[in-house]
Order: sequence, then C-alpha cells, then structure tokens
Amino acid sequence: MLMHATRTPCTQEELIRKSGGKDAAFIESTRTSIVDFICDASQQSMVLPPADGFHRMLIYRELTDIFSDVLVHQRASLDGEMRVRINRTQRTSSLGATREAVEAAVQERARVVNELQLNSAVGFRHVMDLLARYDDSYIHLRTPAHA
Repeated sequence: MLMHATRTPCTQEELIRKSGGKDAAFIESTRTSIVDFICDASQQSMVLPPADGFHRMLIYRELTDIFSDVLVHQRASLDGEMRVRINRTQRTSSLGATREAVEAAVQERARVVNELQLNSAVGFRHVMDLLARYDDSYIHLRTPAHA
C-alpha cells in the first residue's frame, strides 16, 4: 500500500525547533541513510530503522518534501514494528551519478523546501497583519452612531 502524506500547517523545521533541536540529528541521519540508498544502485528498496510515530511523521515529511519525485514510500510492518520502506523510481538516478552530486542535489532540494515554507509563513503573516489592521476600521464602520 502506497502512502500519500498530508501536510499540517506546521513545517518540519518548526517541529524540530519545538522539540529543542534534538530531532535534527535524527533527520540528518535519516537523510544520510537515504542518500546511501540512492548511491547504491544494487538495492531496489530499503526499509528504514524502526521509529516512533513522531519520527515516522518526520520521515514521511522528509520523503514528501525532498524525495517525492525520485522515491516511493510505503508503510511496512516488520517484527511487529512499524517502519518505512522506500523504493526507487525511474527518476531516482536523476539526482546524480556520484555521491557528491546526490548530496548536492539533496541539499539544494532541502534549501528550496525551506525557502518555500518560510515564504509561505511570512506571506500568511502579512495577510494576518492586514486583517488585524483593517478589522478595527470595519468594526467602527458597522457600529451604530448612537451606540
């Protein structure tokens, strides 16, 4: 069964910041494992190590945000533990032929995702500021003069 991740408004970086940054090492380790898998063309699929629900969510977000066009992910249950299985696609090799090229491509994808998430958050904040500024004037226009 293929999993399609749905996004919540909170970005992955916000989740990591809220946890005190201790999950950044987990994400980096997972990303390194995925890069290792991509660089080893002899493997068609890989099962990631077991993780609790929160860390699986971070893995799914990483896969969806950075690797969605080059890897397919599935939920897997091995030895009674929930895990994530990743599979190659025809586009997996498009990340590069060398480890350095793959790492550079992954870093660039992560940078673009972070930039898009930041722009989205800043853009939404701008909308909220405008609503707050004009909300008061709207209330004054709607209030009866004799009140």
